[in-house]
Amino acid sequence: DNIEGTVKNSSLSRLTAKLNGSQNLFNDKVRIDLSLTGSNVKNNYAPISDNAGFQGSLVGAAIQANPTYPIKNADNKTFFYPGGDFRNPAAMLDYIDDSDNINRYLTNVSGTWNVTKGLAYKITFGLDNSKSVRETFLDSRLQGYTGGANYRGIPIDQVTGNGRGILQNNKLQTTLVENTLTYNADVAGNALTALVGLSYQDFKNYSFYNVAANAVTPNTSVNNLAGFKKQVPVFGDSSRNELQSYFTRLNYNVKDRYLITATLRSDGSSKFGANNKYAYFPALAAKWKIMNERFMPKSGLFSDLSLRLNYGQTGNQEYPGGAALQLSQRQLNGDINILNDANPDIKWETTTQYGAGIDFSLFNGRFGGTVDYFNKNTSDLLFLQDFAQPTANSRRWTNLAGNVINKGVEFGLNLQAIESDKFNWEVLYNMTFLKNNVENFGNTTVITGDINGQGLSGAYVQTIRNGYPLASFNLPTFEGYDANGLAIYPNDAAFSVVGSALPTFNAGLTNNFTMGKWNANFFINASTGFYIYNNTANALFTKGSLKNARNVTQDVANSTEDALNAPEVSTRFLEKGDFVRLANASLGYTFDTKNLSRVKNLRLSLSGQNLLLITNYSGLDPEVNTNKALNSVPSRGIDYTSYPSARTFTFGVSAGF
Repeated sequence: DNIEGTVKNSSLSRLTAKLNGSQNLFNDKVRIDLSLTGSNVKNNYAPISDNAGFQGSLVGAAIQANPTYPIKNADNKTFFYPGGDFRNPAAMLDYIDDSDNINRYLTNVSGTWNVTKGLAYKITFGLDNSKSVRETFLDSRLQGYTGGANYRGIPIDQVTGNGRGILQNNKLQTTLVENTLTYNADVAGNALTALVGLSYQDFKNYSFYNVAANAVTPNTSVNNLAGFKKQVPVFGDSSRNELQSYFTRLNYNVKDRYLITATLRSDGSSKFGANNKYAYFPALAAKWKIMNERFMPKSGLFSDLSLRLNYGQTGNQEYPGGAALQLSQRQLNGDINILNDANPDIKWETTTQYGAGIDFSLFNGRFGGTVDYFNKNTSDLLFLQDFAQPTANSRRWTNLAGNVINKGVEFGLNLQAIESDKFNWEVLYNMTFLKNNVENFGNTTVITGDINGQGLSGAYVQTIRNGYPLASFNLPTFEGYDANGLAIYPNDAAFSVVGSALPTFNAGLTNNFTMGKWNANFFINASTGFYIYNNTANALFTKGSLKNARNVTQDVANSTEDALNAPEVSTRFLEKGDFVRLANASLGYTFDTKNLSRVKNLRLSLSGQNLLLITNYSGLDPEVNTNKALNSVPSRGIDYTSYPSARTFTFGVSAGF
């Protein structure tokens, strides 16, 4: 693959090779399977980032660029904006180089031994190796890089940056060894499958990076870090984690009427504290095929009818390895800083889920679907806790009290609207009603949703608190401007919960058409009941930007806001995100090749993605989620100079010879 990005200087090239093989031995008693995959991926990145500072990286620079300013000077050199507090987007493309090279190798070898009739032993060995090198260079001629007065101890001119080089190396290795024993039997006409297994995974991560600044000449590059005056010693990091799992599963099918599946897992992770490395996760599911009962008529309204019940638990260990231990760091001056306090009692985050469903089909399969109710309860939430200063220890990982409840109803429907020799029309529809809530959280309040922008240091817009959904926005209410053009916030600008970034309704509609050798389809999706915080507008689209000769939207330019009004976080920048999108559509034609001796098949197709969007959201795209986590607490529904979804059209030719 060789793909050019929508934004200049962005691209992806990928080369992949695969080899698969299998061999039966000892009169088919033993089977060996081998799978090898190697890939090389090269990326060139445009200067776009979730953590872009108050200027908002390339997208932010382009949005606020003054249209009356030239791109180049009369001498064809890059024009630098006066004042140096925001950047010429063309200069960012000219003077920032960012690329990486990733090599990855996957090996999977398995051996299956058919011990006796119905009994099989299988051993699997897997190895996943990847190595990446990323090189980032900021030319000394780049104006307006305001990454701070220093970067990891390197003094940097805040206006020009004087050039910067960053070299990052990462190596990941995952090893898997899994053993399973499977038994299949017929018990009085009922099908029984039993499985027991043991799995071991080893995760290793090595990384280091060099940072240098203040280039001697504009031609200095990452390949010559010695050409920078200021350098930091190599920073390195390594980690190793293990996951051990013991599991068993039992499937029992009684007369193809009653199906039961029971599983039990015991998972042990080296990430957790000494007292809670292991946890047990059971699951049980049952299905009743009512149509196979003797009392159901074989010809009638229903062609299929089944009921389902399920219960189960799963565990989450996705937090940094070693975080249960006390971690410290030795500084260059010899001092030791404690980074993380030990917690031997930290344990698995657990999600308990139960639900029920019905499967049905009517009119000989012309109309059917599923209806499901689900309830998920997540407890022992993994959380990075900060300690009040001054303390010897700054933070530690712990389990929060409380529960996060996700529940709802999901419908999936299918209709064969027209079925004939000349024309077929199939309709697929799904919709989900969702409700999320935090319960038993006490008086704890967790903040997240870090906001970027000049004068917005330390601002946040989301909280997790008892009785409200996750990703709830906590903001002062904006009620317009007073006679002086200053914002009005009632109740002394008191903060209150004013909505959530989580949708309460999702839907998707697919239509498939076939007529002769033509076929067409389209997919529409929709989401409602959620809000988006427009950090882009908060940071860039205020009246104060005009006095700095920056571009703003027309409604801001024509508003009664005074240029001295502070751009504080509030419901002024909170918008509904409801949308309906024509996500993709395609049209194809398959040629009749029976008279073409050398051509077996020939097909032409035209497809498009992101073709139409209906929304009242003022940003580029309501399906946005800029990562604005705070203290490792994830955020959702914040838009900050985000890269928009591309509208693409693809013409394809498929031929077989």
